[in-house]
Amino acid sequence: MAHFVVDRIAILGHNKQYRLFGTVKDSYETMRIRDPEQKKLRIIEAATALFVENGYFPTTLAQIAAGAKCSKSMISQHFGSKRELAVTILQEHRLELAEHLRRLSENIESAEGIVRAEMRAFITWSVENPNKALYLYSLRHSEYLEDEEPGPEPIMDLVRGQVKRGQKQGEVRSGSPFVLGLAYTAPTVMLVRFVLERRVHYDLLELVDTLADLAWSTIQKKENIHPVKSDLNLGAGIGVDDTGIHT
Repeated sequence: MAHFVVDRIAILGHNKQYRLFGTVKDSYETMRIRDPEQKKLRIIEAATALFVENGYFPTTLAQIAAGAKCSKSMISQHFGSKRELAVTILQEHRLELAEHLRRLSENIESAEGIVRAEMRAFITWSVENPNKALYLYSLRHSEYLEDEEPGPEPIMDLVRGQVKRGQKQGEVRSGSPFVLGLAYTAPTVMLVRFVLERRVHYDLLELVDTLADLAWSTIQKKENIHPVKSDLNLGAGIGVDDTGIHT
């Protein structure tokens, strides 16, 4: 069965050095995989790594087929085209992350508890799935989406829903759920992206509680605020404090 290994690859792009995770290991088993779902998974894994490493346009179906140890016709059979494959990967990774957030925050009553649980779930998922995370956070999806939307974005839908719930409970300050949702997710997404791209060097799992504190402090009601003192020097002119991430 196809399998994946984590391998840091240093590449140069746009005068910035990134270390991206993932290559498709050459030693795939040569046995024929008969399960269609396993075939699709093998293609998605190979394509995710190649799109993250090379970008959408430079990556060819021939490269994906070689990485997945399949034919180009098999990719067409399951996904239609390279663009449809890229959109499918985007949707599946978004849904996987959203389900992970839901599962780890269910049965929690308070808005604060949910926000903290979602931050922990988001960070742990990103650390455990670096290629998928980079596909979601750093790949330019506009390259292949053109003017079309990829479908509903369940992650932000979930966030906005919890913001509205917190406002009804009196825990979250008033304002646009969309803006407040961005306020508590964007700084952490940016930091996770910088760490996975090796632009800064921090152990994200050690920062989980600090980032959860920062996320909650950005949306809680003003009278409930307890200032978060967490000035992190991330290097490369990047810092985090109670106002978020700044350069």
